[in-house]
Amino acid sequence: MECPDAETLAALAGEQLTPGERAAIAHHAAGCSSCRDAIAGVLESATAGVATVPEAPASVGALAPGTRIDRYVVDERIGAGGMGVVYAARDLELGRRVAVKLVRASHHDERLRREAQALARLSHPNVVAIYDVGTYAGQTFLAMALVDGVDLRQWLTTPRRTEDIVVRLVAAGRGLAAAHRAGLIHRDLKPDNIFVAADGDTLIGDFGLARATTAAPASDPGEAPIDGLTATGAVLGTPAYMAPEQAAGDATVASDQFSFCVTAWEALYGARPYQGDTYRALRAAIAAGTITPPPTTTAVTPAIRRALLRGLAIDPGARFPTMDALLAALTAPPRRWPLLASAAAVAGASAIAFAVTRPPAPAAAPCPPSALAGSAWNRARADAMRTALAARPPGAAAAVERVIASLDGYAADWTAMRAQVCTTTEPGRADLLASRLACLDRRALGLGAAVDVVTATTSLAAADAWPFVDDLPPIDRCARVRDVDAPRRSPALDRARFELARIAAHPDDRWPAVREVRTSIEPLGDPALLLEARLLETQLALERFELPAAELSARAALALAERLGDDLGRAQAGALVADALLRSERIAEGQAQLAQAAVALERGGGDWAVALSLDGARASSARATGDLDAEVAARERVLVEAQRHRPADSRAVTDAAVELVDAYQRAQRITDADRVFKLISDVMTAGVDANDALLAEVTRATVASDQALLAGELATSIAEMRRAVAITGQLFPGSAAYASQRWGLAVDLELAGDARGARDEYQAAATLMATTASPQLGSALEGVARAQLDLGQPAAAIAPARAALDHARRAGDADGVDASTLVLARALVDSGGEVEAVALLTPLARRLDADPDAAPARQADAAFSLSKALWLTGGDRDRDRARALAGDAERDLTVARDRVGSEPLGRVYRVVLDRRLAQVRTWRDRHR
Repeated sequence: MECPDAETLAALAGEQLTPGERAAIAHHAAGCSSCRDAIAGVLESATAGVATVPEAPASVGALAPGTRIDRYVVDERIGAGGMGVVYAARDLELGRRVAVKLVRASHHDERLRREAQALARLSHPNVVAIYDVGTYAGQTFLAMALVDGVDLRQWLTTPRRTEDIVVRLVAAGRGLAAAHRAGLIHRDLKPDNIFVAADGDTLIGDFGLARATTAAPASDPGEAPIDGLTATGAVLGTPAYMAPEQAAGDATVASDQFSFCVTAWEALYGARPYQGDTYRALRAAIAAGTITPPPTTTAVTPAIRRALLRGLAIDPGARFPTMDALLAALTAPPRRWPLLASAAAVAGASAIAFAVTRPPAPAAAPCPPSALAGSAWNRARADAMRTALAARPPGAAAAVERVIASLDGYAADWTAMRAQVCTTTEPGRADLLASRLACLDRRALGLGAAVDVVTATTSLAAADAWPFVDDLPPIDRCARVRDVDAPRRSPALDRARFELARIAAHPDDRWPAVREVRTSIEPLGDPALLLEARLLETQLALERFELPAAELSARAALALAERLGDDLGRAQAGALVADALLRSERIAEGQAQLAQAAVALERGGGDWAVALSLDGARASSARATGDLDAEVAARERVLVEAQRHRPADSRAVTDAAVELVDAYQRAQRITDADRVFKLISDVMTAGVDANDALLAEVTRATVASDQALLAGELATSIAEMRRAVAITGQLFPGSAAYASQRWGLAVDLELAGDARGARDEYQAAATLMATTASPQLGSALEGVARAQLDLGQPAAAIAPARAALDHARRAGDADGVDASTLVLARALVDSGGEVEAVALLTPLARRLDADPDAAPARQADAAFSLSKALWLTGGDRDRDRARALAGDAERDLTVARDRVGSEPLGRVYRVVLDRRLAQVRTWRDRHR
């Protein structure tokens, strides 16, 4: 067949040809590059409802060398496709070589501009960078990085090792995952759109078919040959790599995953998984799920084949939930389960516990071997940990082996990542390689520190150790370190790295220690380690509610990340700055920091853990502004992402679920709260032995207590918390968790008016907290004092109130100082110390009166206590003032009561305020 003329193309655009005529044109286009471009353009124009025909197939997009497109001067044409023509060009302003893609006029629309701008914001080492978007002669152009290299199809013409192919595929997959996180779908991923650069990088490009929306179904090309067919009907893409739902017009991240797996299968096995000489035959093979068996003589591991088969599933829901999940399956070495561990021990395998299941490391690694992981985690250390955990109650075998298996996997991941870094870092970049290896060294030292802490901390049982070791810092970030100077190894630096890792691994209060270690790191010349120290210091400060210190440390971390050019560090530090600002009620500043952190996260290629912390901060921001719907939405995202990336019973998932239950409760979405609560309960009790079931019951009871309290059901809340306290006291009688639970029970009892029970629980909690340096100690002591006052024993309240005040002053807790001062003053007034009480209360009452944001209930407490103290000091003027202050107290308590919401928990607080209001009114009646 000759090239179709303009009349034939017009008939094609108007859908006036028979299926046979359309098939003949498609068959001709497969072997004619000029017609392929023109026909694709006609079909795309028809899709947009514009039946325009180019003047002639050969003339489409032809620009002579020297033509100027905005600030770019064309050098030569280097490629063409259905969407347009690509030229090598020079950027006159920046003096660099670029590729300029001139998109066909039929695609000059606002949607394309928005998507091109989104691509320009997507900065990732495995995505061809978009520099600029503009128009030229009525057509949209994209200026992008000019890749010096070949596409994957050309690269594969030279025989390659399986390991090397997998490295390239995974790198491309990371770029695709980053695009998905930015809301972009590629729609035409295939070997021709994956590039292997001369400097060793792997990038995906040609997002020319990318869309954020779906397209209409394709018209069937019937018997048109499949090879070379790029676009048919309304669906843009390459049918040989196209998922069935995309052929029907629904392109999604799942269809991109399907295309990736077709590409990977072809790269690894030399042929595509679904075979068919024509479009119709190919679609029939896909619909039937008929995958051509791969060759038996191949080095592709069964794990990789299983992962690709899942990604090739006909049902999109049966594929991996994200590209990140697929990449994890392609790269993660097999995890060693307990039975395998026993077999390895009998066989006397390698001293490194995970070596029996590690896949062969890539050969010729261009960096020296490291024994760090082997010394951090080996058979001897695994046996020591197993013995230590088994001896601690409850010592459940399943929980112990789960901790061992988790550490096996982490160590195996470390070894695999080191091999990958050594073989894929750009040749000649010794500085970059050293930086990445330094990052891996820190991870290995962290692993060793975690093992030491778990083995040596007698109060840490296996069930507590599992989520603890599961939270070790991610290893894959080390492969993304860019252009950071790595310091030389030194004994002082190694000691500092290990000590920081030990502090990060320790479950108890580590606030004083981290500041000391951070100070020791500062002169050692390792800014990346100093950044980690600053981030940890900030997190611990936030845990203690040391907000000024947290903000200071987070801003120092942000400056370090800027100096290092570490976008993920910028995002993490920015989220922490925002958290500190939001907690300090500086809402606008916090929201600005969140926006900047989100941009840094996108620039850094995304990271699920940092994204989770950003969404958590967004939820806090929404709560601070009273936007309950936005808070719920953010909490829902956190739970979904945590479930995607962490085991169902991990701390990340459980914490996210608990936060979401709380938000649902406050939003009066009780059915949703019950559903998520059941999820927590089911996960915690599934497949565990008797001792682990007790621990699951603790979590269930604690959440149930919180639910009941929010529902205003105090009796149920107290009963559930008593059950949690009883179990935890049996299993971990000296733990911080036990102390915190007793404090929570005391709060419930105080709300219920059981002063004696509240006093006993507050006292027990305070005794335990004194041994663990808990930041809650001051609150517990203050509770003891309040309960003694409620029991009519003011003299017994003075000592715990003074202790609470001292604790708050040492901690720099201004709110705690005010609260403890009020309790101490009440105790003094009722036990003959009215003079001291007046001295304490006068400046406090004056400051609260001048503060427009002061809580009315606290203003009332200060006014009432001061009125009683002034009455006792005698003197008509003091008594006149006392009566006036009591009136102020009654007014402020009435305001506080009226402000309480109508939700169930609000009704509980209203009862408490009514009791206090009655006391004020009784006193006023007696002192007129």
